[in-house]
Amino acid sequence: MNIISHTGIGKRNENQDIIQISELQNHMSLFLVVDGMGGYENGYAAAKIIIENIDSYLKSCKEITSLDIDVALKKANLAIKQFNEAELGKSGATLAGLIRSKEKTLIFWLGDVTICLFKDDNISFKSKAHTLINSLVEIGKVISAENINKYKHIVTKSISGKREIIEKGFFEISNNDYEKFVICSDGVTETISLIDFIKVEISELNNVLQKRSKDNYSYIIGEREAHG
Repeated sequence: MNIISHTGIGKRNENQDIIQISELQNHMSLFLVVDGMGGYENGYAAAKIIIENIDSYLKSCKEITSLDIDVALKKANLAIKQFNEAELGKSGATLAGLIRSKEKTLIFWLGDVTICLFKDDNISFKSKAHTLINSLVEIGKVISAENINKYKHIVTKSISGKREIIEKGFFEISNNDYEKFVICSDGVTETISLIDFIKVEISELNNVLQKRSKDNYSYIIGEREAHG
């Protein structure tokens, strides 16, 4: 695949997003966006710890299943628990990752980092964010515009060292069933729609994000190479 990635600070004082692209065993590849939480020093450090733990464990796997991803996330969660205890603080991160092998793709996420798959420039799959707003909608709550704005950044799942990670978002698909993927932090999705995102030239896209994004923004774009 052709891969493009980029991260920026937005209107924040620092960037707590980290992008990881790694080659795993047996021709598998890992694409990961981690959005740190907890103030710059702790937020960035937490994101880095999480990336290192997930990447290290998955590189040890000859094959990867949903259960292997669970183990990687739990290892990262334990590392954050130890980090927070040592620092006497609170930190963590939301994330989304994609593992692509020769024939299939595994997708996983916790929180509000988004993964989208595209076919013929149409969205064929989009991850559903683990947010308080989405949880309230699922149980039929009517939410006012004021409360949407107030609670839209509250996530219900993350790696924060507080508990065992349960029920990550997960999706599996054949590589033949999509042509392009996008993984992006909420600084992207709150600035530009994903349909517009894939239609804009990269230089223009980065310019829009730099000028308009209020938050850190990060993305990975993977596009199947054209043959013929």
